[in-house]
Amino acid sequence: MVYTRRWVPKTNNGGISTMFPKSWDGARIKNEVEHAFANKTISIELRGGKPTRIWKGITPSGVKVEGYLEPNITVYPKM
Repeated sequence: MVYTRRWVPKTNNGGISTMFPKSWDGARIKNEVEHAFANKTISIELRGGKPTRIWKGITPSGVKVEGYLEPNITVYPKM
């Protein structure tokens, strides 16, 4: 499987994310997440009773994030 690492704009909720700091605009979120993804670790974890490939990384600002590799549609900060 090939991952393109392309930015996919959010289409629901008017495209607004409420999980990242309010001071971060879309460009900042994209840059932070791209850096974290470039330096990621990959693990397989049970999510909903199914093995799921998860990636984890740290943004340049020190925020821990994780996302799903399959499907590659979600990334969120870990609190």
